[in-house]
Amino acid sequence: MLKHLKTLPFTIILTVLIWLYAAAEFTSTKDDVSVRIQVQSTRPAENPIRVIDQNGTPLPIVDLQSLVHFSPARPIPILINAPAEVLSNYRLDMSPNEVTIDVSGTPDDIARLRAAMESGSRAFEQPVRVYLDLSLADKPTDKPVLRPFRYVLPRGITLESKPDAATFRLIEAGPSTHP
Repeated sequence: MLKHLKTLPFTIILTVLIWLYAAAEFTSTKDDVSVRIQVQSTRPAENPIRVIDQNGTPLPIVDLQSLVHFSPARPIPILINAPAEVLSNYRLDMSPNEVTIDVSGTPDDIARLRAAMESGSRAFEQPVRVYLDLSLADKPTDKPVLRPFRYVLPRGITLESKPDAATFRLIEAGPSTHP
């Protein structure tokens, strides 16, 4: 019996340390985690939700019923983001070359987006841009490579449906015919 009493303080300390570790793991924050929340309630006033950004600043409450969906009339061309060495040494065979997306936002945000997209500006000046990122590590291959797109959206706009990736191949560029 005396042996068991000697190990009691050790057991209590170990239990407290494990409890502190578990509490820290469940309350810690991770900066690289994105969470999408969809709230459905017949009585929103009874379930108040406060949304904050990564800095802890409360975001304005948005009536989820007032969100507007929008599909741009024209497909969005895919912009290639690559080092000059890749673009000058290789030809790119890619599919698709443009994407069709659906977005949502408040009526004001969608109205601004619609006006900007219908202004007829060049692809890299558009408010919604889709990039295929290439790097110096990309080399010519016989088989197509699957690479995810990178989407750039204005504040207040959310992607609802989108293609996730393109397949591409880099092909050795032949000798230049320019003088």
